[in-house]
Amino acid sequence: MLMSQNLSWYIPTKAGTPPQTILVQPDTGAPDFSLMSTLIPLSVRGNAPVYNPSKLTTAKKIDGMAFSQSYARGSYVYSGLVYTDAITIGSLTFSNYAFEVCETSKTKIGGPPYGTFGLNIDPNGMLTKLDRIKSWFPAVMGYLHHPLFAVDYHRSTSKGTFDFGFIDEKKKKYSGSIAYTPIMANNGGE
Repeated sequence: MLMSQNLSWYIPTKAGTPPQTILVQPDTGAPDFSLMSTLIPLSVRGNAPVYNPSKLTTAKKIDGMAFSQSYARGSYVYSGLVYTDAITIGSLTFSNYAFEVCETSKTKIGGPPYGTFGLNIDPNGMLTKLDRIKSWFPAVMGYLHHPLFAVDYHRSTSKGTFDFGFIDEKKKKYSGSIAYTPIMANNGGE
């Protein structure tokens, strides 16, 4: 399910056991799956509902792995560590998924999103150090009926859906014929 606030769309994502719900922003231009966390100083994150690995039985830090990313020409800069945990988006759960956990933020966290849901199909994965890790969609593609996702935004109700691995023909969320375009993986899937 998607939610809209101020013309931005957020996906309620569940992380860990017991699950913590965190609003993330879908981004087809980025491969990163990253979550703001309690590792960010309280003075920067405030009481934002962020990932708290210390309260999860399934969170595991990957030793030696780190990341740094920036958005909007350096207006937003984050860095942190890499963890594995269970991530659920809609009805799709991926256990032991490796993702970025923010421990620093250049800007104060004032509201959602509290993470990035990168859907860019970069064959190199996320820009993590020491090794790169798979971004979300390439990581889950092998578990889907078809290697695709469909998005249905409803501006009038501020709600929508992401469907992974199928196009919901019964709901007729589209009119006309669907055109398929191959993904060019050499440029990140754009």
